[in-house]
Formats: sequence, structure tokens, C-alpha cells
Amino acid sequence: MSTPKLTTHIIRTGKPYDPSKRREMKGYDPDVLIINYHKLRGWVDHLAGRVKTVIFDEAQELRRADSDKYKAAARIADGAHVRMGLTATPIYNYAAEIHNVLSVIAPRRARLP
Repeated sequence: MSTPKLTTHIIRTGKPYDPSKRREMKGYDPDVLIINYHKLRGWVDHLAGRVKTVIFDEAQELRRADSDKYKAAARIADGAHVRMGLTATPIYNYAAEIHNVLSVIAPRRARLP
């Protein structure tokens, strides 16, 4: 599938800025923002409630509920209509880690009885 009309922007710093002000965006917000987990903490206030779809690549990075990246990812995902996680290694050490991952991606399904 090709999406030639989607505009993208790679976030390169942990300090928020307005991507539409970048020369290549010509005053428009990008359709797709690409950001790594380490920069999420700085961007959480800017992105929470504004993102409609979130896709977490290497979703196993969300395995620790006490980490800053988990908290930022969860807050951003809370306002998204669509959430997706991609991973070939869903857990590293303990099977219970998958619960934290699913709590961000599919919170209603991750509830324990």
C-alpha cells in the first residue's frame, strides 16, 4: 500500500517544538510523527490528547510500568482512537511483563479478573 500524500516528520529532540514551523512542513501539521521512546517524556504534554493513532514499534519497551517512557506512552495512548503494538519479542524475562504492554495497547483487555 502506498500513501504518497501523507506527510511525515521525525522528531529529533526531546524538547517540544511545533513541527508545522519546520521548513519542509510549509505551515502544515504532519500526518505522521516518528519519535523514539527516549524522547516521549519531553513530548507527552504536547502529544497527549492530540494523537488519533499511535503505533508502538518494539512494544516490549512498555514492559516496566514504573518507567518514564511507559508513563508517557500510556498517557499519549489514552487519548488515541487506535493503538497498535509491534514486537517480535513481547517479553524479555517474565511473562507478567506482557500485562504492562497490553495495559497501554489494549487496556480493556488487559484487566486482570
